[in-house]
Amino acid sequence: MDRSPPALFFATCRDLVMRRWLQLLAAIAITAAADGVLWVIARKVASSATGASAGSSPDAASSGAPSMVGISIALTIVWAIVVAIMALPMLAATAALTDDDDSPVGWLSESLHAAPAMWVRLALPTFPLLLLGLWMMHGLLGAFASMSESLTTGEEPSKPLSFTVGEALFGHSIGRWLVFAAVLGVWYLWSATRATGTEDQLVPSAPWNLHGRNPLAVVGLVLLSSIVLGPVLVKALKGITPALGEAAGTGSGIFSVVLLGFVLAAFISAVAIPWIALFGDAPAPAMADDGDLGHAPNPTEPDATLVAAAGAPEAPAAAPQVVDLALTSQPGQLTGTWWYLRAGSQSWIQVAGRDGAPPPAPATLDAASQWQTLQPVQQPGAALLVAPADGWYQLGAWVADTLPTQVAIRLTLPADAQPAPQHEAGAA
Repeated sequence: MDRSPPALFFATCRDLVMRRWLQLLAAIAITAAADGVLWVIARKVASSATGASAGSSPDAASSGAPSMVGISIALTIVWAIVVAIMALPMLAATAALTDDDDSPVGWLSESLHAAPAMWVRLALPTFPLLLLGLWMMHGLLGAFASMSESLTTGEEPSKPLSFTVGEALFGHSIGRWLVFAAVLGVWYLWSATRATGTEDQLVPSAPWNLHGRNPLAVVGLVLLSSIVLGPVLVKALKGITPALGEAAGTGSGIFSVVLLGFVLAAFISAVAIPWIALFGDAPAPAMADDGDLGHAPNPTEPDATLVAAAGAPEAPAAAPQVVDLALTSQPGQLTGTWWYLRAGSQSWIQVAGRDGAPPPAPATLDAASQWQTLQPVQQPGAALLVAPADGWYQLGAWVADTLPTQVAIRLTLPADAQPAPQHEAGAA
């Protein structure tokens, strides 16, 4: 039974959690303490910057108060720390979800190499906000100076341009949500595509590239992420933030700091799961031969020379099962049937479509909705699967046509392959 794209997506999310829950919990625990410490440092730096701005005046240099340069440096440091606070859980979560090591902390060493890239991917969309904040701080200091002048001249002080720009962007809740959702969506898009190997450069070469994913699915994830990391997270943090002022040395303050880091890491990691699930599956056509598929001829029995050319082990001695299927493919779905295969067994998949339609490509899913790598052979429309482990596999064809298409499929399966009962594909 073919699964619809939403069913595949939710099944992948479920399987990610079930398969990597121990690694994900380890990632949250490791980043909780680090985030708490970074938050305390950011608060201290911000307090010094706030005190400096409050004490700044036209004669700041003579009074010993820090200059605008000092305030700008302090705010930039705060911004860099806050970016690190958010990027650390994303780094740990994406590494824990995508690494193949079954150890709870096996992902840790490899994730360190991705730390600069993860920081850059959040720094890029938030850097304009830092520049706007510095501009507004400069305008605030200028407004204080203008107010002092107006007391002697009697003129009405002018409104800084930076305040006008800030009010236009953030003066209404709709504007704030649009900016927040845009930054959040870009960040998760870049992080997920890098973590799954779709985009491995330090700076994304095509920031607008969705890598073949449905734009509606991406927009839906952006909205869901904005809700979870917006009002839901803020509500969860309301009981924690008042105690952060006591973080210096007191037991309750330290607990609050660690709890803050844990909540941030848990929420960011939870939102990372559907993003990794969406971008973690390679499109099915990529699993087929890179050459020109053309229109596949009528399926035929596999030839021993082709099997050898594919680099697969020798066929089993028992007579294989040959199953001919005539199915109607649905757009965005893998068309085929489910079979239980033993590890190392070979399954030959041959597909053909009607004239005038895009040629179908052999493709295979496992029970966890993960695309399986097929060994391409010299015959167009054919490929060989060597089952990596015992389990259920959906063997069939992927058609790029947006309309339902008639597909002919011939499966040459091991003698011990078991078909799935109707309406229970992949359930075993």
